[in-house]
Amino acid sequence: MDWMEILKLIAAIASGLAAAIPLAIQLVKYVKQAVKERNWNIVLKKVIELMETA
Repeated sequence: MDWMEILKLIAAIASGLAAAIPLAIQLVKYVKQAVKERNWNIVLKKVIELMETA
């Protein structure tokens, strides 16, 4: 594996993380609020929706 392939792999991983991290942060905020309000159906629906997006 040469340096260009390694750099491309690193770029691909970084772009994946750049997309996944904001989704995870949004999910945590939403779940915290919904759990505090005890809206379990809403929590489950949102988790499934975000997992499909990811």
